Amino acid sequence: MAAGPPCGTRPQPGRRSRRGPALAVCAGNLYAVALHGFDDPATKKIIIGGRDARLRRNLLAAFTKYGLTSSTTDADRAVTVVLAGPTDPLNGDDPANIVNRTRTGAGAQLELSTALRRAMFGDFSGAAKRRTTAGVPSADSPYADHFWNGFVSAVREAVRNHELGLDSL
Repeated sequence: MAAGPPCGTRPQPGRRSRRGPALAVCAGNLYAVALHGFDDPATKKIIIGGRDARLRRNLLAAFTKYGLTSSTTDADRAVTVVLAGPTDPLNGDDPANIVNRTRTGAGAQLELSTALRRAMFGDFSGAAKRRTTAGVPSADSPYADHFWNGFVSAVREAVRNHELGLDSL
């Protein structure tokens, strides 16, 4: 599948845009969380970007709470979690980025490495397999439940804390 135009740009003539409904959803909400993937087959990593600094901090704290950070004592379950810096190409801070096209002009963008996405699923070989094996351990991914459930729980908690106005400084 060909990649679409960068967020905030117009689709090429003759190309059907799926961005309209998503933009409408983002525009009607105070904030958003976007999930993206990047190619790193060796390191389980999450890069937290976006313009909403408080939501980014809440996400980092929640990933730490659910054992998805490198400080965990079990190296097989460790994930490198970093806040994107201002010069990071995956920082998600462009106002035209769909995640920042909310009522507040801010959201959070989570970039997940190939290694982490592979670790979340019992079978990563195709979309249908991923849908049925999310969080299901296998010989290829013995800790899929840890990665999947930890990630989902962390994002839910970070969003809940954000809605309550909390800040995990």
